Amino acid sequence: MRRSSRGTVAVKVIDTSVIREDYVIKNLTREAKILSMLRHANIVRLYETIQCGSVYYLVIELATGGDLYTHIKNQPLGHLDEKTAKVYGRQLVAALEHMHSRGVVHRDLKMENIMLQDARKEQIKIVDFGLSNIYTGDNPLKTHCGSPEYAAPELFVVGKKYGPEVDLWSLGVVFYAMATGRLPFQSPRDGQTSSEERRRQLLVQINRGLTTAQKKSISSMSSEYRNLINRLLMPVAHKRITIQELCFHPWIGNDGKNLTKTSHGELVAMEHNAIIDEIAEAKSTARTTIERDILQSKYGEIGGMYNIK
Repeated sequence: MRRSSRGTVAVKVIDTSVIREDYVIKNLTREAKILSMLRHANIVRLYETIQCGSVYYLVIELATGGDLYTHIKNQPLGHLDEKTAKVYGRQLVAALEHMHSRGVVHRDLKMENIMLQDARKEQIKIVDFGLSNIYTGDNPLKTHCGSPEYAAPELFVVGKKYGPEVDLWSLGVVFYAMATGRLPFQSPRDGQTSSEERRRQLLVQINRGLTTAQKKSISSMSSEYRNLINRLLMPVAHKRITIQELCFHPWIGNDGKNLTKTSHGELVAMEHNAIIDEIAEAKSTARTTIERDILQSKYGEIGGMYNIK
């Protein structure tokens, strides 16, 4: 953490001199590029990047309420009530819709990467886009990564290409865990089972999907919730619920209405005006002058400041 003009921020430090994986070095700046594409209340904000020698810094928004995993474990019953789960669930769906509409697939959505904004623990922030990538229909993703317990079945198939549907499977795992306090698919951790056998057993569970035992664990939840979990944790990728359908699902929607979202146009206008005001104040210059300079020289001093912001 450090203090800045924005208050207290978080700083992610990456020392390239100690990184051995070529893949990590090659994609070092991708997380910053992806975060710069996203502007959403439930996604952590990137403020700036700094490179000093071999050390690369990402200055990002700080969430002080701890991660969702710890929050759930600290509950008296070890899980969230359905009302609270729905509050977080609506925020997660809104954030994913924003990401996917811009072609971003998170690829490592899990409870540890969902932070609570502050001590009130009312607002969530999705963090850690280190494994994220851009997806298009003509250029699907093929790198298999992420946390196995949250990974969709297709991520275990060598050569299988995929897209944003893998995030929806991970979301289903998170939703299940919020209501039960445990993951739906887990391998033995008894110290005796080999890593290969643990992986094999986990894969069997994931490919099978929800069983009678898991459905019994969520039997006390509403029918809308149970329906949503079944549609998210659908092993066959093309049968899984889409993000568009998810926004209209009755468990996510409000009294049958679709999830309310700020339009991209409104968001861009709000961001643009805020940045112009900030630069104008810093340069003690009129807004009109700043906007004219940006139009005249997109990559000049003022244009550079605007692009960074």
